Amino acid sequence: MDFSALSDGMKRLIASAVLLSATIVAPALFVGMSSAALAADTLTVDWPENDMYGYVAGMSYFIKWTPGNAGATVKIELLKAGKRTKWITKKTANDGEYIWTIPRSVKKHSKYKIKITSTKNSTIYDRSDNTFTIYNARNWWKEDFDSTWVIVGIEDDGSGTWENFSVHGNNPHKWRVPSTLVKSAAYKVKITSTKNKKLTDSSDKHFTIKK
Repeated sequence: MDFSALSDGMKRLIASAVLLSATIVAPALFVGMSSAALAADTLTVDWPENDMYGYVAGMSYFIKWTPGNAGATVKIELLKAGKRTKWITKKTANDGEYIWTIPRSVKKHSKYKIKITSTKNSTIYDRSDNTFTIYNARNWWKEDFDSTWVIVGIEDDGSGTWENFSVHGNNPHKWRVPSTLVKSAAYKVKITSTKNKKLTDSSDKHFTIKK
């Protein structure tokens, strides 16, 4: 089409129509994309982010994330099968780390996720990519988690760095620490076969028992 023959008014009308079409079409390109996808490379849940690990109600854990551009504060939710089942916190500093003590009332389920959202812009959020399991506080050690690591809390590794403390295996033994044991940082656990005393192993590192 030869636009040179058109009047200035008609040219302005066509230009306005093109601009309006672009304004309508551009948002349509993102239909079906989640806010998390639109906010890619910003706020990101980093931990829990692995379905190979389980957690125990009543214990304390790290929730970690990449702050991105979510602002000064965020809110954190516990999702169960995709729906919020509990607020973890409605406002905390967007510093990438939060220590969460799972309430003992949280029931065993394998479809939990963490969701973190900016408190100022609800379109900036992210969820755990993978689901994780929370075990009951009273009888988690009776579970069959031979192929799963169960994190039973966080501990100081002795250098001031806090790390996850986890166990692996089928039906671990529950041990109530005797009140007669004295405070020490030199304890280890030794396990020996009752049929063959040559089959034995001890903890790689010492651990502390406090009064």
